[in-house]
Amino acid sequence: MAVSEGFAAYALELLAPLGGVKAKRFFGGYGFFIDGLMFAFVSRDVLYLKSDAETQPRLQAAGAQPFIYEAKNAKRVSVNYYSMPDEAMESPALALPWARMAVEASLRKANAKAPAKPVRKKTAAVKKPVKKAAKKTAKKAANKKPARRTQAAAPRSAKRARRGSLT
Repeated sequence: MAVSEGFAAYALELLAPLGGVKAKRFFGGYGFFIDGLMFAFVSRDVLYLKSDAETQPRLQAAGAQPFIYEAKNAKRVSVNYYSMPDEAMESPALALPWARMAVEASLRKANAKAPAKPVRKKTAAVKKPVKKAAKKTAKKAANKKPARRTQAAAPRSAKRARRGSLT
């Protein structure tokens, strides 16, 4: 998936009108990201765009070729990325609608995934002592005899209030 540095820079220039595009090394090539979503990549000096069921027919009609690689078992695998149409490689203005389409396909895929469940940190070492301590407290409370309230056991503030004293 080797790619020349000059072509990667040109691809980034083509995608720049989208705003906020970042290029990162990606399996010997470069992946292009917006807000953490990969929508395109460069491999062997070809710019590939993310596609889905909505965008694939338009890309095929424009003459785009699918990205196909050979897996370890000598099986050819195609993923949902198609080459940028040839006429769109001429200028950023011509590439912009195709790039937007790829970003939309990435967003649809990201939004179709189930939301991640919040991660709870559970540590057995912390939970067990807390449970044991709660059980001990509950046992002590159950074994205690209820205190009888008498006038002598009344709080000091109550005694003072009956006497009319403030101190």
